[in-house]
Parts: sequence; structure tokens; C-alpha cells
Amino acid sequence: MKIGIITFHRAANYGAVLQAYALQFYLTEKGNEVEIIDYRCKEIEKVHSPFYFLYIKGAKNKIKQFLRFPVRLNKRRIFDDFLNRKITLSIGTDKRNLKVLLQEKYDIVIAGSDQIWNPELIHGDTAYMLDFVPDSMVKISYAASFGLERLDVKTMALYKKFISRFEKLSLREQQGVAICREVCDKEAVNTLDPTFLLRKKDWERFMTAPKYNNYVLLYMIKYSRKLIQTAQKLAESEGKQLIFISDSMRRIRGIQYVSSAVPEEWVGLFYNAAYVVTNSFHTVAFSIIFEKKFMAFLHSSRGERIRNILTVCGLADRIYDKGHISMETNIDWGRVKNKIGKEAEKAGDFLKENISDGRGM
Repeated sequence: MKIGIITFHRAANYGAVLQAYALQFYLTEKGNEVEIIDYRCKEIEKVHSPFYFLYIKGAKNKIKQFLRFPVRLNKRRIFDDFLNRKITLSIGTDKRNLKVLLQEKYDIVIAGSDQIWNPELIHGDTAYMLDFVPDSMVKISYAASFGLERLDVKTMALYKKFISRFEKLSLREQQGVAICREVCDKEAVNTLDPTFLLRKKDWERFMTAPKYNNYVLLYMIKYSRKLIQTAQKLAESEGKQLIFISDSMRRIRGIQYVSSAVPEEWVGLFYNAAYVVTNSFHTVAFSIIFEKKFMAFLHSSRGERIRNILTVCGLADRIYDKGHISMETNIDWGRVKNKIGKEAEKAGDFLKENISDGRGM
């Protein structure tokens, strides 16, 4: 089966590229020909461009981002190198040339995973809703996310037009399932992020082990002083080194910073950690995959995706909510693995049922 996937693979973001890698790896291992459609969304390109300072308003913001130009340029190089090494890509294309690229090239096109339907990120770009794919070609979503609990009326009208064309829908969060039902009166299933489709040993083969061992690991998708202070207190109480994955120009004494990590190194840092403190969905995912004691803070605007996966795993008590989480509380990883295993089987069945025609999966 020839499969094309459209997702946020060009975001200079670890979670974004790793979920793309995971879904492609999984489907390829099942005997399919899979490539990521190398779509260049204008909004995504702007946000992750080294030249971001050219696109934003306000002198103070422009100066701040201009000073970060070397950091952003290096980050762009790191992620472009990963795409070239680990991801099978179509030729690069923009909105105008998507239909030309398609030309009966695929048997099926998959939208997902990640927040490809978040209106705050795509700004009305309906390519992520497969507007370029003809009715004659199979269209499904896999673990797509709206990133929000609800949509406004205008956005709902736009999404209904295109999402109603999908043969089958799977969403990463339960809220997304409810939105699909409300927006276009279509049933959807809740499936795991693609990172969970790979086994622990697959990620062990993928990763590069760091030189550090037995430390408290901190990673933030959004800056939070409270998060840093909590990680500092944990490291101090446990007598462990605090390692902070960050390319921020801010530096705090007593913290070991790791910047410019390639994705394989980023994954390895979770593998060797004793404890993890984060507000990132994919950091929570790898903490679960590698069975690490962790503490999750909810991102102010997108925290439901963390809450959803922790509820699925029976780990909602790992959410920091104005109180203390004891890192000494043991996690029943056998029970968690059983829950994740069942959900991964359900996700695999969804893909098999909606892709297989006797030649693939």
C-alpha cells in the first residue's frame, strides 16, 4: 500500500518530528510504502524560521528574536538533518502544487498525528484537512488533534466542509472525538499518539545514550518559573544533578543545560533520567515509555492532551495541581503497560482495518 502522511514534520520541535518518525516507521514495518508529504505550510515555516524576527510585530520582540537568530538557525539545521536522515519525504511542495504532487501517487492519505487541526496553529490552512485529495482516494486521520476543547462557529463551518469527506477519523484526545461528532456528525475513535505504537526496544535502538546518569530532567514546552523551582527543589532533596534541555539564553546557576540536542540524544536523555519534570505532552509520553517517575504540569492553553493520556494510563495523580506530588510513590508499571498495550492494539487495529487491501498491513 502506498501511503502519504501530512503532519507537522517541519516544525523545529522534538515531539513533532518524533511522532512523524514513529507513524512512518510503524506503517513501513507493516509492509507499506510510506512517505511524509513534504508540505511547506506558510504559518509553520514562519514560526520555525531562523528569520522569525522579520514576521513579528513590536520592536522589543523583534530585537529579542533577532538575538536568537544563531540559536534558531542551528536548531533548523538540526531538524533538517534529522528529516534527511530518518524520514522518507516526498518532494517539497507548497499549497499550489499539492494536487500536482498527488497525481494518483498514493492509495491512501493520512492526516496526523499532532495538532494539525488546531486553528491557532494552521490559521485556516485546509491542506491539513486533505482539501487537495480527490474523493476517489481514501482519506483518514490518525491521532489528529484540535489542541482546543472547542471551536468557534466560523471555524466549525470551515472544518465541517472538509472533515466530513474523511472515510474514517481517529483523534488523539477524547475532546477531539466530541468535536468531530459536533462539527460534522461523524463518529471518531480515540487513539494513541504514534510514539506509543513503537515498542520500548524500538526507541532504545533509536536513541543515543547521554554521558549523564541518574539525574532530574527538566523540559518545558512553555516557560514556567514554577516548573523550574519545582525541579530545583526535587534535585536538591534527592541529591541529584538537574539537567535542563533548553536553548534559552537565560541561565540559572547550578543547572546543567543541554542545548542543540539531536532527536536521538533528546530521547536518550529521558532513558537515563531518574526523574522527569515537564509540561510537554511528548515528554510525558517518553516518561511513560521508559517507565520514569515524573511530574506533569498542565500547559495553560493545551493541557488537556496531557490530562487525556494520563487518564488513559491511570496516571492522573502525576499531574501537579497546586499541591505536592511525591516522587517516591511507586508507579505500577505493569498495570500501565497493560493499559497502553490495549490502547496500542486498538490503534493498530484501526490502521489495519482502514489501510489494508490485501497488499499492505
